[in-house]
Amino acid sequence: MAIVYGDFMYYVKLKQPIVDREELEHLYSELPCVGVTALVQIFHQVEYKLIDCLHDGSRTDLGSFHNSESDERSCKFVIGDSTDFFTAVHGLSENLSSLGVDGTVFRNIVNAIIDYGRHRRKHVANRGRKVLPLHVSIKKEQRVYLHYGRYLMHMATIRESTAQRTDYGMVPASVPALGKLLKRVRMDEGESENPSRRTTTTESDDEKGLKQNYCCTLCLGDFGSSAISMPCSHLFHGGCIFRWLSMSHYCPACGYQVPTSDQNQHHV
Repeated sequence: MAIVYGDFMYYVKLKQPIVDREELEHLYSELPCVGVTALVQIFHQVEYKLIDCLHDGSRTDLGSFHNSESDERSCKFVIGDSTDFFTAVHGLSENLSSLGVDGTVFRNIVNAIIDYGRHRRKHVANRGRKVLPLHVSIKKEQRVYLHYGRYLMHMATIRESTAQRTDYGMVPASVPALGKLLKRVRMDEGESENPSRRTTTTESDDEKGLKQNYCCTLCLGDFGSSAISMPCSHLFHGGCIFRWLSMSHYCPACGYQVPTSDQNQHHV
């Protein structure tokens, strides 16, 4: 099963926790009085969003799960002393890097922490403070694609179909014609039915022979319990062949031509 890690999103929450001010400043009484020292605790957690890639190119959200424990780092920097700005950036960046935060978002998160510290320092409740505690919660939402090979195969087929349509003047098949010509074939019971109405027919020897191949040639995925049969008796997943015929009126296996809308209008 092909598993691919896709795009991701970061969510950052900043807050000043409620702590005993006198006790905190007593613990850090050795800090120099050149400004307000921000004591920063950074909590980092990764949440994985599982997405299953189906045979027909669509996707299904399977839900999310996250690590049972979050990683944690702590650092401090002085707020208000411009000479320590680069020290703050360096210290925060080192901690974010050790937590596995993507380098492309370092600057935004670091600037957000420093700006938040400056904002809280000016708050009336923090006047006269020597130490300012800050909590930073970072959640990374990572998309994880299951059976990604199906998606790549489907996209390759769509690109090929689009190129053929451009080069050879292919047009979409007629939707009314598809309702009459395509049949649903039960792979386990040997029955076929029109997708729009349920009618049981006796399958031919050719259809029985095709059932020996349980693979859709468009996505290379197994059929399962049913498939769609073209008039030429080639079988495909319903989603695969309908998507194909929405761009090309040729059977992708043998080139059989399904009527187009233009042909239907010509015969009227």
